Amino acid sequence: YANKLTSVGSAIVLQYSSMAFVALYEAIEQRKVPPARKVFVIVMALTGMVVFFFDSLSPENVLGNLLAIISGAFFGLMFFLNAKRGSSPVTSAMISCAISVLPGLLYIPQLPQVKPHEWGLMAAGGIVCSGLANVCFSRGITRANPLTANLITMLEVVFAPTWAFVFFHESFGRFALAGTLLIIGSIIVNLVLEQREKDAAAQPSPELAM
Repeated sequence: YANKLTSVGSAIVLQYSSMAFVALYEAIEQRKVPPARKVFVIVMALTGMVVFFFDSLSPENVLGNLLAIISGAFFGLMFFLNAKRGSSPVTSAMISCAISVLPGLLYIPQLPQVKPHEWGLMAAGGIVCSGLANVCFSRGITRANPLTANLITMLEVVFAPTWAFVFFHESFGRFALAGTLLIIGSIIVNLVLEQREKDAAAQPSPELAM
């Protein structure tokens, strides 16, 4: 609905407010303010998204923007819950796909009107864009913390216009390039700082070394 009521750029940008929601959920669970590293990475990434779709953002289409933010809240909740011990991302993805099929039941009477090439496009979209993507996502999220996984999936805002360029010859603007650098930069910064924290935690304290 957000894609229908607002621009695609706005919907994607606002959906990825999910990072802020992940940090919020973690702060509520831990009952403390997120560390400066997470705040910095979130601000950097969100700034990149705003710059990336600078021409798409507008105060119009309030309902569509609100729905995109709600989508972001649940998207962040998915990352937060799927990263918990004992969770099953594969089962979660299967249930999600099953639920998403339900609205399609309303269009069963129109199936005879679907053309062969449209069946092919739907099959390719289901197998590659949904099926393969969900398998990779389900495997990957068990090996990364929620914020890192969410940041990596933000590459969607880079790959979406990339595919548009490949298939529809839509070119990048200067804002898109600047936003891309900020988004990828936020991912790299987060991964580097996270690895430093892990290395520091793994090192024995001076007292134990003595």
